[in-house]
Amino acid sequence: MQRPRALHVLHVPSTSALLAHDKIRLSKPEQVSGYSLHPDGHLTFDRASLKELRPAKIGANLLHGFEHHVETNEDASPSLQPILDAMLPANRHAHHADAHLPLPRLPAAIDIVTFRNNLNKILGTPYNSNSPYAFHVQRRGRTLFFNIQHERDTNGDMHPAQAKGAYAGRQYEAIASHGSPGEYCGLFTMLLGSTQLLVGAELDGVDVRGDYVELKTYKLLQTSKDRFSFERFKCLAFWIQSYLVGVGRIRCGFRSTDCKLVKEQTFATSQLPAFGAKYWQPNVCLSFAKLVFAWLHDKVPDDKTYEVRYDPRARALSLLALPDSMAFLPTSVGANWPEEGPTTP
Repeated sequence: MQRPRALHVLHVPSTSALLAHDKIRLSKPEQVSGYSLHPDGHLTFDRASLKELRPAKIGANLLHGFEHHVETNEDASPSLQPILDAMLPANRHAHHADAHLPLPRLPAAIDIVTFRNNLNKILGTPYNSNSPYAFHVQRRGRTLFFNIQHERDTNGDMHPAQAKGAYAGRQYEAIASHGSPGEYCGLFTMLLGSTQLLVGAELDGVDVRGDYVELKTYKLLQTSKDRFSFERFKCLAFWIQSYLVGVGRIRCGFRSTDCKLVKEQTFATSQLPAFGAKYWQPNVCLSFAKLVFAWLHDKVPDDKTYEVRYDPRARALSLLALPDSMAFLPTSVGANWPEEGPTTP
């Protein structure tokens, strides 16, 4: 099927032009809800699936069982429905009661609702010269809702090295944490400049102090090329993902060439820009995100659905109209969503 023609195009400014912008601030993220997604697909509005972190066994084989593993393609894009459900007043209260947290009031209005995945891509765009991406956007009142769209490999299969890396990452998470099966997602509000965001983020676990920590893996840094790749690409990705929702630390399991766990090292999220200072700057990422948000608010009319697509060769984002049949917001989401509701039972 022929792709519809782009209605609007946003060219990515140079990093030097973005660096010249005024400094953009991201306010401290505040958790306003959350949910557990259980293996059978049902949701509970609690921390039942939030893992507790533990030291992983050094020398563990991160490819154990890989020869019998069948990688599944993520054909179905995740729905925003869990976020919408978790923002219902009763479910917000249930989550925070379970977590023993005071329930904060919501902002007067929310400009953008999304999973963190889409923001990772947007903030990384100024430094992205290879990887296309897409997401869908629909407007309801003043609020833009972003829906994840998975990019498929043209051959339908993951490269063997990528498949091994993804498997090793999941194995590391399994041996570095314990708890009930399933996934835990936190919902956070924050201001990027003057744009009010509501972001859903899957979280790996908490440490002994109860603080969120991200778990990552990477090959052991043995050469200057390894160090360049880590500082240029991985530190940028780690920083964006953790900084967006206020995760203060990342624990990285470094693996040997045969995927044995060699060591664990914890990085403060605030340290990462210094590691990557020769290659990337936080304000470039934040300034570009501000441009994208303003562009979409200007170009996307109420209750229409569009695809945003990034072409790294053209260094441009395109906005393409989608048929009404591809709308993803339920009619129950009104122009004044979300309703605050009571903050006490």
